[in-house]
Amino acid sequence: MKIFFQKHWEKIICGSVMLIFGAIVVICGMQAVNYGRYISGRIDGLSDVPEKKVSPDEENVADRLLKRNFSDILETVKRNIFAKIVKEQPVFEQKKVKVDEPLFEVLDIEPKSLDIEYLGRILFADNNVVAQVNFQDRSYIVESGSHLAGYEVVFLDSNNIHLKDKEGEIIKLVYRKKGFGKEMTAQIKETKTNQIQVVTKGSEVFGYKVLDIDKTSVLLSKQGQHLKLQKGKVYSR
Repeated sequence: MKIFFQKHWEKIICGSVMLIFGAIVVICGMQAVNYGRYISGRIDGLSDVPEKKVSPDEENVADRLLKRNFSDILETVKRNIFAKIVKEQPVFEQKKVKVDEPLFEVLDIEPKSLDIEYLGRILFADNNVVAQVNFQDRSYIVESGSHLAGYEVVFLDSNNIHLKDKEGEIIKLVYRKKGFGKEMTAQIKETKTNQIQVVTKGSEVFGYKVLDIDKTSVLLSKQGQHLKLQKGKVYSR
């Protein structure tokens, strides 16, 4: 027996290995068949479960939830999650400012004409002079120290009469020439209507109050806002 084993030991070992491998295959096959039967039974059991009917409202809710969740997922995928979050600032619509056409034009600025004119004189042998002065279409005889229309005659000769007003300002009247006072007047035109008004300090023009007038400009005021008009130029409100 020992001699037989020594001669055929390789064949004996090889046969044993084949026998063991075959047994393993048979056992695995039997296990697979049993598992298949088990799964089949489970499936058959599931088929006996009654089908639950879903109402249309539940289907619509589920469909909306699915679409919304899917939309949120897409937005998340598209958005750069590493970007810095910047708070959105409210957008204000810029209103167009309507620009009015020019309204005011200063046509002229000049001293206010006086109603007093030095029209005649009487010379005496002692060089004293009395003057004929017209005021509002009436004639008056005045001499130094006389008062007329709120003025005082402070100087009188054959060519000039000097009048002093209430503020102490001296106004000169030249013989047979038109007299002008210290107060300024301005001619202002409203360009939409071409209406012209002659204004003085303190008067009102087109809803504005005249604060001051000098030789080159007119200063207007309305509701706390000032508007300075230069002579010969056109301005808008």
